[in-house]
Amino acid sequence: MFIKVKITMASENSFELVPLELLSRGIPIKVAVTDANGNAVFFVDKLPPDLSIRVDHSVIALS
Repeated sequence: MFIKVKITMASENSFELVPLELLSRGIPIKVAVTDANGNAVFFVDKLPPDLSIRVDHSVIALS
């Protein structure tokens, strides 16, 4: 099973190669990196409860 996400910024800055963490109940369970279009895929064995995604803002170039 997989979970696909698309990350976009209102400022239209690039989200390329941004690391993401898939969290279940606040605990990191998978990691992914965005492509040039802001897409990322997490591969999971089964759908975990209480999902959220954490973005590492320190690697995003804000201008």
